[in-house]
Amino acid sequence: MEIGKGSATPLYEQITCYVRESIQSGEYKPGELLPSEADFQQYFGVSRITVRRALKLLCEEGVLRSVQGKGTYVNELYTKDWSLMRSFSRDVIAQGHIPSTRMIHFKNIKADRFVADMLEVEEGTEVYALKRLRYIDEAPFWVTTSYILSSRAPGLTQDYFSKKGSAQSIFFVLHTDFGIEFNKYKEVKPPEKIDAHDSELLQSDYFALRTKASLYRDTNDVPIVYEHTVLISNEQS
Repeated sequence: MEIGKGSATPLYEQITCYVRESIQSGEYKPGELLPSEADFQQYFGVSRITVRRALKLLCEEGVLRSVQGKGTYVNELYTKDWSLMRSFSRDVIAQGHIPSTRMIHFKNIKADRFVADMLEVEEGTEVYALKRLRYIDEAPFWVTTSYILSSRAPGLTQDYFSKKGSAQSIFFVLHTDFGIEFNKYKEVKPPEKIDAHDSELLQSDYFALRTKASLYRDTNDVPIVYEHTVLISNEQS
């Protein structure tokens, strides 16, 4: 494809338009691996920096998602609600706002007694511990700590998760990249105390906070993910 190098529209924006239109036409399908940066560079006859800028913008918008060591994929937007609860991203977008996520930490740890009991495994079993801060229009809204059985997602890293789009969802990533089919979840009793760091992340001097916790099982009724969330309440403190 020849890019209009004499156009007033920047080259990277022309490439983003091409990729969007290719997705809409079905040339690139949901979940499909895109050509490499080098392939795009040769195809469009532009610099690698221009291609990288275009793909980065589409990843930030949630149209694409990048997985380190694997490449860039078309996000499976609008095809399924990957959260077994109400979808944070979809609900926020539906109300005319912009959702995004920041990874606070991603660790491979040994489960303490509480987490082990939740996931029905032995204490000391390896789990991934993720803490993520969710935003609405760049304002912090809730912080979620998630524990995932490491044995069910070997090699999982924080690079699997995007800041925007469907790939914010743990369930999207576990299904798409590790083949886990989730069957159900239930609300469980959250921790009694709110972590001071969580409260600080939410900048909650003015608003009250509330907590919730959930356990997610696969189609074999095996617990895979336990998570607890601290979120801003509608009530003032």
